[in-house]
Amino acid sequence: MSPRLLAALGVVLLGACAVGPDYEAPKVAVPPAFVTPGQFDSGTPLLRWWQVLGDDNLTTLIEHAIGGANLDLRSADAHIRQARAELGVAGAAAVPSVNARAQVSRDQFSRNSELFANLPFPNPQTLFTDYRAGFDASWELDVFGHTSRSIEAAGARLQSAQAGLRDVRIAVAGEVARTYIELRQEERQIALGEADLAGFKQSAELVQLRFEAGSASELDLRRARAYVEVQSAMLDGARAERAAALDALAVLVGVTPQEAAALIEPGRPVPTISADRVAVGLPSDLLRRRPDVRRAERDLAAATADIGVATADLYPRFQLVGNFGAEAVQPGEFGKQASRTWSLVPQAYVPLFGRGRLTSEVTAREAVRDVALAGYQKAVLQALSDVEIAMVRYDRSRARLASLERAWRDLEGNAALVREQYQAGRSSLLDVIDAERQARQAEEQRIDAVGSLATQLVALYKALGGGWDEADPAADRSARLTGWNGSAPHAGAGVVEAIVTNPGR
Repeated sequence: MSPRLLAALGVVLLGACAVGPDYEAPKVAVPPAFVTPGQFDSGTPLLRWWQVLGDDNLTTLIEHAIGGANLDLRSADAHIRQARAELGVAGAAAVPSVNARAQVSRDQFSRNSELFANLPFPNPQTLFTDYRAGFDASWELDVFGHTSRSIEAAGARLQSAQAGLRDVRIAVAGEVARTYIELRQEERQIALGEADLAGFKQSAELVQLRFEAGSASELDLRRARAYVEVQSAMLDGARAERAAALDALAVLVGVTPQEAAALIEPGRPVPTISADRVAVGLPSDLLRRRPDVRRAERDLAAATADIGVATADLYPRFQLVGNFGAEAVQPGEFGKQASRTWSLVPQAYVPLFGRGRLTSEVTAREAVRDVALAGYQKAVLQALSDVEIAMVRYDRSRARLASLERAWRDLEGNAALVREQYQAGRSSLLDVIDAERQARQAEEQRIDAVGSLATQLVALYKALGGGWDEADPAADRSARLTGWNGSAPHAGAGVVEAIVTNPGR
C-alpha cells in the first residue's frame, strides 16, 4: 500500500465519529422512602423470599420451576441467545471480513475466436489447466458510527432480554407461590367443608326425627335438607378449584398434572408468615432491582442508538476491498513471484438522491425513542405504585387476619360452652351443631385470611423485584459478556462479547 494511501486512511480514521445522540440514562425523581406505614423497614429485601413462608415443599417447587423447568423461562432464555447472536452479527461488521479461495479449472478456447485468429504462428495451444488460490478481504471503515451504533443497539437489546429473563423468573416464582397457597387453602376448605357437611347431615336427621314426631315443621325439615345440598355443592366447587390449582401448578413447574400431584406432599397446612417485619428497601433501590424497569431503560438505550444508525445512513460510507493470491497454468510456477496477483480498491458510497426517505427514517427512529422514554417513565411510576399498593394490602391483610383470629377463638370458646351445657342437659344437640358450625365457618374465614396474607406478601415481594441475585454466577457472566457496569469500547476493538453497552459514549 502506498504511503499516500496510508496517510489518507489514517486521516479518515482519526476523524471518525459516531453521529446521532449519545445516550444518557434519564434522571428520575423518586421519593426518599415509601410512605405506607406498617410493619416495614428499609432493609434489603430477601433474595429467596419464599423461605419466609416456612414451607419446604413450596421452596422445592419454586426452585425447580425457576431452575429451568418452567417453559416461559426456557422461551426467555432462547430470546437471550437470539439477542446475543444478533450482537455477534452486528459486531462482526467492525472487523475485516476475510475469505480464502482456491480453484482449479480446465479450459478449452476456440482457435477461431478473436483471441487466437490473429496469432502469427500456427496451431497455438488452446487447452489449459488454470490454478488459482488466494484471499479476499473487505472492511467497512466506521467513519460516522454506523457499525458502532448498531453494536450499541444490539448490546442494549441483549441486556433488555436478560432483564426480561429475570422478570419472567420473578413472575414464575410469584405464580408458583400464589397457586400453591391457593391449593393448600382449597385443601383446608375441603376438610372443613366435609366436617360441615357431616354436621348438616346430622342436623337434618334430627329434624327428620322431630318432624316425624310432630315437634318440627315441614319448613324446618326443608331448610335442614337445603343446608345439606348447599354445603355439598360448595364442597364440589372447592374440589374443582383444588384440581384447577394443581393443573395450573403443573404448567408452572413444567410437569404433567400426575407428576405435580406426586410433588405435592399431603397434609401440609396453608403457608404462614414467620417474620414480624418486612424489609422493602428504598425507592431508589427499586429502580435497580425491578427487571421491568431495567428492561425499559435498555429498550430506551437501544432506541437512542437506532437514531445514530439511521443518521449515519445520511453520510458517506467507505469500504476497503482487496485480494491477494496466485495464478498459473503450470503447478510448478504457482509459487513464483510472477504468478502473484493482488488488488486494493477503496470504495465510497455517497447518498445523493432519496435523502427525504433517509431523513424520514431518522424522524421515525426519534419517535420510537420518545415512545421508549414514555414507556420507561411509566415503568418507574408503575413500580413505585405497585409497591405502595402491595404494602397497603399486606398491612390490611394482617389486620383482617388478627380480627378473624379473635373471632374464631371466641366462637371456638362458645362452641365448647354449648357442648358443656348439652352434656349438663341445659341445651339441645341442635344448639351444639349450630355452635360448631359457626366456629367452623369462622375457621374457614381465618384460613382464607391466612392464605390472603401469604398471597399479599408474595405480591409485595414480586412488586419489589425480589427473587433473583444480581451477583449470582449467571448474572456475573452476563455482565462480563455485555458490560452492565462498564462503558462501551470503540467498535473496532475486536472481541464482540466485550463490545457494549453502557450506551453513553
